[in-house]
Amino acid sequence: MKRAGQGKTRRHGSRSDDGVRDCPQSESPRAPFRVTIHPFHGPAEGVDVTDALVSAIALVLWKLHGGNEPVNRLEATVLLERAMGS
Repeated sequence: MKRAGQGKTRRHGSRSDDGVRDCPQSESPRAPFRVTIHPFHGPAEGVDVTDALVSAIALVLWKLHGGNEPVNRLEATVLLERAMGS
């Protein structure tokens, strides 16, 4: 997948320099809960941001401690669930 300003294609699932994953969120296990936001000018049913939040937390864990990506995502899911009061 090419990003603006890049001349080469990265391997599927690789991380860019900013740590963002190229692969779709559906490759990861889904959290047992959903976080939905309702933007002022968004769709009436809201926007599911659960996977984006889990990914952001997992990225912070990876930057701080490195480690195994599936384990970081699992820990991120648990941390988000706690933060949401579930």
